[in-house]
Amino acid sequence: MKAVLVILMAICLGVTGCTASRFYSPGDGQAVAAGEIHVGDRARIVLKSGESRTLRIRAVDSQTLTGDVGTGTNTSSMQVALTDIQTIEIIRTKGLRTAGLVLGVIVGVAVVVVGGILVANCGIKLDNCGD
Repeated sequence: MKAVLVILMAICLGVTGCTASRFYSPGDGQAVAAGEIHVGDRARIVLKSGESRTLRIRAVDSQTLTGDVGTGTNTSSMQVALTDIQTIEIIRTKGLRTAGLVLGVIVGVAVVVVGGILVANCGIKLDNCGD
């Protein structure tokens, strides 16, 4: 049971450890003009009013961002003028890096578990196991 918990904790750590965030101030429109914000990105926006929202970008143009707020059946569409946004944080998950980290942690945990079982069954000096 402990091994399963360790694996789950390692996976959670790995998934959050391979996320890249980039911050933009959209007042000048450079992030949109340079193509830094893409359809499908997750973005955390802070409006000039101080309100914060997290959305999945559905459309980007030179004046607005359109995206979905919420998940599942609680999803609603939101369109925000770039002039109303104070900052945009684009959150991208690195899929291949995350998979490699999770696989490495699982293999490491498996090696530790097998080594622990071997030591428990054979003794610390491993002289009880024979060939």
